Amino acid sequence: MTNLRVRLVSRLSNHIVIKDFLPKQQAEELTDYIKNTEEWVNVYRVQNQAPLSNFKNNFTGIVAKRNFESNVVDAVCSGNFVYKQKRLKKQKLSASVIQNVINTLNSQDLIEYLKTLTDLDYAIEVADNYFASIFDRGDFLSVHEDGDYALAFILNLSKDWRYEYGGCLTIFDEGSAKMILPEFNSLVILKLKQEGIKHFVTQVSTFAPDVRVALGGWYVPVNNS
Repeated sequence: MTNLRVRLVSRLSNHIVIKDFLPKQQAEELTDYIKNTEEWVNVYRVQNQAPLSNFKNNFTGIVAKRNFESNVVDAVCSGNFVYKQKRLKKQKLSASVIQNVINTLNSQDLIEYLKTLTDLDYAIEVADNYFASIFDRGDFLSVHEDGDYALAFILNLSKDWRYEYGGCLTIFDEGSAKMILPEFNSLVILKLKQEGIKHFVTQVSTFAPDVRVALGGWYVPVNNS
């Protein structure tokens, strides 16, 4: 594949892991940019169809977030789709280092490679709602399915991460669960069915020495109309 160096680690029935996806320096620059950006918003979802609850990363937002925490516990116990994390939407990701990665994800070489690995028989492209995320201690993403997309992608940017730190993507496959370590510079691709595939991110441990960083999004069918 032209200008694309990837090393396939695993190819299972519903997901693919590609190790060393970006050149090392590019991955490190991307990680530094995401971690040092100041426009993070603390994002909570506690009800399936309700608007997200957003708290700015300042004193007022921190106090409001702390007061909101009991809603998270109630939502989890009620079986709702729940998450808490810091998030930067595409509109805040204007640096060229971000665009270079999106261009790689949208490159014809990679797309043809992914289509071969996932047996897709139609054109795809990165959806316009990609985002960067930081999972701090206590953050998590509960079980959900991500329907209405062709593929999901997660580019992991956490250095020296270990299973005991939490923050592991866990995917259900025919009744069993597969836990994936968010290894630095690994690209995880989820092969979504029409109804999606159940998956979640385990809670980041209070003992984690750093935050879990990732760039995530989805591939959708190309609209030729």
